[in-house]
Amino acid sequence: MITQACKDVSKVISKQPYFKRCFLELVPNCIPKFFPTVKYRLERNSFFFCSFKVTQFLTGHGNFGEYLKRFHRQTSDVSDCSAREIQNEEHIVFLCLQVDDCRKVLQQKLGFLEKDWTVALISLINTKSSFLSFTEFVRTCKYK
Repeated sequence: MITQACKDVSKVISKQPYFKRCFLELVPNCIPKFFPTVKYRLERNSFFFCSFKVTQFLTGHGNFGEYLKRFHRQTSDVSDCSAREIQNEEHIVFLCLQVDDCRKVLQQKLGFLEKDWTVALISLINTKSSFLSFTEFVRTCKYK
């Protein structure tokens, strides 16, 4: 049923440029980085259970400077860490110095060396074990 609804929506969006533009404006940029297609997401239903905080990471609708500034909840979108970059989900996962210890644990669990760490976000949730490691990272990391 969900699959059919997604197909119906995609037909309407592909035929109507106005709807396509509106739809793309509503979908956060980070979602396609985690879920390139609806089929990809549905294939992971057997292990994919999200907490509130994990959902915030996957959608980009969380306690991130970039998101909070967009809604005028804070004046800057720059992270408080010394990297001085825009704070979003990618910054937290890959660069934020405030969660360096949690990131190292995640890297070890996923089998990545620190120098090979620039990976696609999709690889963090691709398998059950990687998804569980990612959810633990999200649950334990503390950032401002």
